[in-house]
Amino acid sequence: MSAQISTAAEEQSVVSEEINVNMMQISELSEHTVKGTQMITEASNNVDQEIKRLHNLVEQFGNSI
Repeated sequence: MSAQISTAAEEQSVVSEEINVNMMQISELSEHTVKGTQMITEASNNVDQEIKRLHNLVEQFGNSI
């Protein structure tokens, strides 16, 4: 019975370590996702600013005709 308990404890330890590794990977992926989202937000803001600039140029061109 002692051997079974020892084996079960060892198996639980292995599973716990696998869970820990998986949680660390999830954490790293989450950090990458946050950084990617920030980059997309910045790019979207830049596109929005460019659209506004182009819209103003079109209005100026239309007013000069």
